[in-house]
Amino acid sequence: MLAISIATFVARAQSAPAIEVALDPPARIAVGARAEVIVRVRAGERAGRPMLITPSSEGSAIEVVRGRLTRGDAEDASGELRFRVPIVARTAGTAVMRVRIDGFECEAGHCRALVVEASAPIEVLPAS
Repeated sequence: MLAISIATFVARAQSAPAIEVALDPPARIAVGARAEVIVRVRAGERAGRPMLITPSSEGSAIEVVRGRLTRGDAEDASGELRFRVPIVARTAGTAVMRVRIDGFECEAGHCRALVVEASAPIEVLPAS
């Protein structure tokens, strides 16, 4: 019985995560410019349906225009989910764009809350 439990634990640890997130921000933008950060979310077979995407920024260089998204806001709800998060460059400097995904990981009829986060730097250049 112990061997089965250990094998199950090892298999779960080696399997793909239920939710993975990656950001594709613009490398640089100028003060006053508008841009989009592409948020790519891969929801595996163990990912539950409800999903909340919360983008935010650290620092004053950028402003996130839209603060909450759901699975329904994705460009295509099948396969890899792709979200467009609008931003505005406010001041010169470097900001950190953060995204928090609140979702669920389900297995054998049991679900547990899951939080996945990602971040990426964005450089804002002075207006020319």
